[in-house]
Amino acid sequence: MVRLFFQSNSGCGWLYWGVFNIVIEVTERKEVEKELREAKEQLEVATTAGSVGIWVWDLETDLVTADTTVAETFGIDSETAAAGTSLDDYIASIHQDDKDQMQQALEAAVNETDEFEAEYRVRNVNGNERWVLARGEVEYDANGNQIRMNGALLDITERKHQEKERRKQAELDAFRVTLIDELRPIADPVEMQHEAARVIGEQLDVDRALYGEVLEDGNTNLVHADYYRGNVPSLVGKHYLDEYGQYITEGFQAGETLVINDFSTVSELGDEEQTRYLQMDICAWIGVPLIKDGRLTAYFIVNQSTSREWTDTEIAMIEETAERTWAAVQRTQAEQALQESEKRLQQTNASLERLNAANQELINADTEAISDRVAELVLDILNVECAALWHYDETTGELQENACHTNSEIDPVAIRLPDQFSEQVWQTFIGDDIDIDNDLDTPENASGSLLRSRVLVPLGRHGVICAGSTRAGTFDEQTIGLVETIAATVKTAWDRAEGEQELKRQNQELERLDQLNTLIRQIDQALVRADTVTEIDQSVCERLADSDLFEFAWIGEFDAIRETIEPRQWAGINSRIVEDRTITIDDSATNQNPVAATVATRDPQVVADIATDRRIGSCREAILEEGARSCISIPLLYEETLYGVLTVYIAQPQPNERNQHVLDELGRTVAHAIHAAQKQETAQTDSVVELTLQFQAPGTVLARLARDADVKLQFKGIVPAKNGFSHIFFTGDQTSGNEIQNAGADLSEITALTCVAEDDEACMYKATVSTSTIVSQLATQKGAVRTLIFDRNTAVAVVDLPSAADVRCYIDDLQRTYSSVQLTSRRSCDRSPETVQDVQMAIKEPLTDRQVGVLKLAYLSGFFESPRENTGQEIADMLDVSPPTFTQHLRAAQQKVFALTFDEE
Repeated sequence: MVRLFFQSNSGCGWLYWGVFNIVIEVTERKEVEKELREAKEQLEVATTAGSVGIWVWDLETDLVTADTTVAETFGIDSETAAAGTSLDDYIASIHQDDKDQMQQALEAAVNETDEFEAEYRVRNVNGNERWVLARGEVEYDANGNQIRMNGALLDITERKHQEKERRKQAELDAFRVTLIDELRPIADPVEMQHEAARVIGEQLDVDRALYGEVLEDGNTNLVHADYYRGNVPSLVGKHYLDEYGQYITEGFQAGETLVINDFSTVSELGDEEQTRYLQMDICAWIGVPLIKDGRLTAYFIVNQSTSREWTDTEIAMIEETAERTWAAVQRTQAEQALQESEKRLQQTNASLERLNAANQELINADTEAISDRVAELVLDILNVECAALWHYDETTGELQENACHTNSEIDPVAIRLPDQFSEQVWQTFIGDDIDIDNDLDTPENASGSLLRSRVLVPLGRHGVICAGSTRAGTFDEQTIGLVETIAATVKTAWDRAEGEQELKRQNQELERLDQLNTLIRQIDQALVRADTVTEIDQSVCERLADSDLFEFAWIGEFDAIRETIEPRQWAGINSRIVEDRTITIDDSATNQNPVAATVATRDPQVVADIATDRRIGSCREAILEEGARSCISIPLLYEETLYGVLTVYIAQPQPNERNQHVLDELGRTVAHAIHAAQKQETAQTDSVVELTLQFQAPGTVLARLARDADVKLQFKGIVPAKNGFSHIFFTGDQTSGNEIQNAGADLSEITALTCVAEDDEACMYKATVSTSTIVSQLATQKGAVRTLIFDRNTAVAVVDLPSAADVRCYIDDLQRTYSSVQLTSRRSCDRSPETVQDVQMAIKEPLTDRQVGVLKLAYLSGFFESPRENTGQEIADMLDVSPPTFTQHLRAAQQKVFALTFDEE
């Protein structure tokens, strides 16, 4: 037996490496020399490794004895180790992951190889973990039985650390090469961030990886792109550091890499913050902040939805990724900024060229073309994603979006503006200042839109231009200058176009007025020549239909008994459309045929667009085929008597307002002509129907005056005055003058009451009244009032009607106003032209209405009495004209009356 002892260079004492049975025989020398060489090599390894201990495992007692080095390594008392202790005491200190490997190696040495070697980790009583290399060899007795295993223990912790560092560095180098290779060809910062996140995410097999940019406020941060897998959601978008929790925010701002294996174990985070991370499927997490120039500018984060023990190599890879991503992003952003600057310069030059072309286009454009083209031109000139024109309607006073254009590559829904945006447009319009917002991606502007910047530019009284971009900061000083130039160009073009349009409109209006005046003169001349109602109707309809201003016209006859209107004359329209047409009057004028509504309301009715207005009825399509798009129905009304309805059709929708005024005036002229024609027919008729009518408490002003004064009054005549007033002349008993004056003073309808003439029996009074009188109802186109007497609570009238007149219709018309009217007598009378009434009609016929009124007022006021009961000045005051004007009208009337008497001679 030979024992070999070695002393280590570290002075750890004697090393017992092994006990070998060496039989000194010549034939075995080479074997011994070989073993010695191996022992030397093992010694060199042990010396290089550091601390070395020896141990002996007694296979018969299963006890292990060891020196102090081994005892300290396994955390066993030195004396206990020297005396021998169970192998299990040593195995208990070995790392759980290495126990099976060590036991398998021991079993193999005992059962098969006689040699033992294993590397494993040992944790001593202080909790320190060391890596060791154990080697051993089985020893046999003379009978070949295994008796013990002799071995050595080498501490290889430092070597393991060096190997780990080498592996870590090698992994880092390989990862760095991969990361650089993947990022090198990318020129877009966002794509670069996404690729960096993907590379580290796949390298570390994590659920999510992302790079975030921190804005200058130190709190807002943007994630443009991220890597995620499975059901883990993306975190692309805007975030705020203060939402992450104070622990993470302060760590980031301090520039510390934060490593969290399980968020639920981080006591620095509150329950709400931990819940937020849980909702984002984050359990394990590493965050690497990037501090540049003393400010947190970015960060890189990887996370896992389950807990995880992060290694130093993984942490180093993430830090490497964060730093290289930031550098690469900064480089590409700088390159992009340079390229963008050059591109913007080129775009500006191109925009100026397009602006010049747009200016040429707008020079000759009208307002409608400008309105249609502005948004599209702004979109093209500024090269933005959307542009809109908000036009101010001076008629309605409203500012509304008139046109909106978007880039063909953009979904209009994706760049929608917030609901309150119209208020901002209005403020720009009334404030007349440019409104710029280069960062729409803020909480107060959050609307889910892709727009990141926009500008509002006022166009004076025309409206506002809105331009928007999906890029933040688009509207810099240079672009705003271009925007102002565009606005000035559009405003100038619009002002010019409106001026030209207004001049054209005025010329058209003058031309149309000339046409209207010519048409009215022609109709007036035709009315003068017409002797009958039929001739009047025919002249009016034909001249309206022949005019370039109108398409066709027809006049309807109102039947008060049947409550219907039927055409009695038409021109310019197919007869089948109107000849058998009957329109019924409803109880209400609402939503009924416009002709019926004209009868019901006695007011003109306008149909702005026949194509959309259903009130026209079943003939609507036929009328449209005739070329009409709008129509106006005018009542033929004279002194509250309806002589029919004139309906005129126009080729354009929305008839000119002046058309309505002119036609309304024409309607009164035609009604007066019809009234005169029917009066003449009545005067020239030898046979008339004389009606005696009685009214119970009719309620008119003379009826109330007779009742209040308790006298009998006889109507003598009426002269129209201005502003709807009338002068009524009547006689009363001479002894009742005071009662009449007192009663008249109490009636609000009488504004003035004077006695204009008197004799021994009666007085002639003139009352100026503001209300309609019963005479206007009695003296319709069908009748002439012969006498009218008011006696306290009743009124009795004698009226002559043409023999062909419809007495029932006449009475029904009266009863609509005076329900108590009764027909007390009716008889037919023959009158010769020599009667007094015929003479009166012959005298009045050549006089104008004004001349009749002046002559009648002068006569009734006693102007021709001697001495005069009222002077010319007083009569002029009654007429509200100057004395010369009164004299002029009076002499013209006298001249015509005298001409009737003496011209025949």
